[in-house]
Amino acid sequence: MTFHAADETATACACGAGGPVSPDFALRDADPRFRIPAGVPSHAVRLTDARFDASSAAEPGGTLFAVLRGVVTLEGPRGRWGLLCGQMVYIPPERPYRLRAERPADVVLVKLTRGEVDWRRDGCWAVPMTALARELILKATDWGPARQPTHGGVDAVFRTLGFLCGEWFDRRRVMWTPHGDSPAIGAAIRYARENLRAPSIGGAAAAAGLSERTLRRRVQEELGVGWRDFVQELRMNRAMELLSRERLSVGDTARAVGFNSAAAFTVAFTGHAGLSPSAFARGREGP
Repeated sequence: MTFHAADETATACACGAGGPVSPDFALRDADPRFRIPAGVPSHAVRLTDARFDASSAAEPGGTLFAVLRGVVTLEGPRGRWGLLCGQMVYIPPERPYRLRAERPADVVLVKLTRGEVDWRRDGCWAVPMTALARELILKATDWGPARQPTHGGVDAVFRTLGFLCGEWFDRRRVMWTPHGDSPAIGAAIRYARENLRAPSIGGAAAAAGLSERTLRRRVQEELGVGWRDFVQELRMNRAMELLSRERLSVGDTARAVGFNSAAAFTVAFTGHAGLSPSAFARGREGP
């Protein structure tokens, strides 16, 4: 299948090549459970109650990574994702990454080694996992790395997964926080992350060493969104982390990300995530 990126991908949200590498990103040790040895057929691995800190400079195949329970952080040279229960990400071949689970998590790695996905985005992309995606990803775990190299029926399962990635990932990204392609935008992003209660455009411009007008233009060019929309997405992503990882109350989370009332925060969060903060917090640990 040929996967044509949506307009939103005009700016890269890569976890790999295609732009300057942020000093915020550094690889750690490799984990053999995450590697894709050369010559192996497409297969899947499920890790249950696992803590890990796995890095890769490049893998020969792509990885469809699904979070069934817990919270996982994915980092790349140009951004980071806070992946929550019920979300999945595709990591294309030859992209450096670091995956971390500080608390026990249940995850599946579908390792697609035969070009099943014709990926047209510039790097990784994370989206909510559909019911069909979850069912097929779990079914793929029936076939691990020791499966027969050629088996028509099994190969068809992995081809189907690759084909459907075109549909599953042709939607708005979730939980992505960019590092910024340039030092100036990187500084503005760090300012916003450190001042989520009230990140002013003036403060960001001062941190970046730019005029407000130039900063607005550069943010649009590098991140593909306006300053206000970027701050809102940053706040919502942080709110998801606070609700799921730190298990803050809705009121405390609202205040931490700059909302004066829980009601206003609930409206904004529901519009962003598709469910209320309380419903989100209840559902993040999985079944």
